Amino acid sequence: RHGFETHIIAPKNPATPLHDPELLKQIPAETTVHRVFNPEPPYALRDRIWKGLSPDRIREHTGRKDGNNPIKKAIRRAMQRALMPDMQRLWVPFAIHRATELIRRHDIRTVLLNTPPYSLMRVCVELKKRFPQIKLIMEVRDDWVGYYLLHFDSAFADWKMEQAMRMERAGITAA
Repeated sequence: RHGFETHIIAPKNPATPLHDPELLKQIPAETTVHRVFNPEPPYALRDRIWKGLSPDRIREHTGRKDGNNPIKKAIRRAMQRALMPDMQRLWVPFAIHRATELIRRHDIRTVLLNTPPYSLMRVCVELKKRFPQIKLIMEVRDDWVGYYLLHFDSAFADWKMEQAMRMERAGITAA
């Protein structure tokens, strides 16, 4: 409506607990939505696996007391490192690939990234490397380092905080 060509990159099958199809009606008809492959497992499966691997302090309400099992602990630790900062990390290479194509094809000069998911900080950094002249705007809706990690991340660890601080600094700097 204001003379801008708008493209949205979104996961093909977002693995989220809730879907609100009414929100799609708010996207103007002239906006192009690009659905990109995301190799995330469905939310219910992911949630079930994570709850099965979670330590007792997270699973108190279940009545099960096997969360401190050393094998589960090792698997949990490996998953946390591999999926840092979040499960959407698996989608990042596909999002970067599509964004790169669109920027080149449509001579896009401004990109808006909306976080969370916090893995989009990696998208921001990579796009800035590939297109140093591009203007990146990052909307950070929820404080990751100063709030979310401290109060809501069941996988909180010092190494994760350090890595998150580096990622967030790099993403904000790129933007």
